[in-house]
Amino acid sequence: MTTNSLKRWANLALLFALGPLTCSLPAAGRLLFDDYYQKPRADEQYGQGVARGGVELRNLSNFYSPDATGIPNGTFVFAELIAEKFELEVSRQPISAALLEDVAVYMLVCPVRAEHGGRADLTREDAAVLAEFVANGGRLVLVANSIPDPEKSGMDFAGNLIGARFGGKFQPTQTDTISIPIAADHPMFDDVSDVIFGNGATIAVSPVDESDAQVLWESHRGGVPGPVGVIFNHQKGKVLMLGDAGTLGNAHALRGDVGQAEAL
Repeated sequence: MTTNSLKRWANLALLFALGPLTCSLPAAGRLLFDDYYQKPRADEQYGQGVARGGVELRNLSNFYSPDATGIPNGTFVFAELIAEKFELEVSRQPISAALLEDVAVYMLVCPVRAEHGGRADLTREDAAVLAEFVANGGRLVLVANSIPDPEKSGMDFAGNLIGARFGGKFQPTQTDTISIPIAADHPMFDDVSDVIFGNGATIAVSPVDESDAQVLWESHRGGVPGPVGVIFNHQKGKVLMLGDAGTLGNAHALRGDVGQAEAL
């Protein structure tokens, strides 16, 4: 990949994942990427991710971690591309007010519930801490994935306790999409026809007091319509909810055949 391509992707990744959220942030804002609400594992041995093998081997990976250089859904490329704008740190600590001091953005991607091997479940107390963080000007990114069967899914649906504070809830859906079309008159996009979005979840939007919502993308597949990317403005801060973690993954970030950079 050329230097110009990397720069183009840096602008893309920032605009896509955090762009609408960063207009007032300092250039070197700290971004905490959660790796605590996941399955515990030996990072020194499997940090780059396990791409193939049975369930036991695959459980040794956080598929979406910035450290996951060896698997398609890792966000290593994303992390590298925004490095000039954000000091990304992987967090292996539970949510607390102390953790979020001097943090610009907190990113929670597909947390795993304890019943499925996660370190801990998210709680109402965690939701309250994050709500205060956003109210005081912080930026929060909540990312899910497709949820065809909630009983079998390992995702911690207590994460919806957090989203509900701002008016959003991930729905138990699977869009079965490859890309999401963007309307020609979309206020945030010019001359963009679609973005890659594979098999994600939709988001129910019911804004609460002191919040308003702006839908970025919607699924138009028959039977599974609804928003899949939403920004909530809440008091002094903002929240981005995205229904497909794979959209941020290494595989898409390295593709040069679909014009994703131009789209985003």
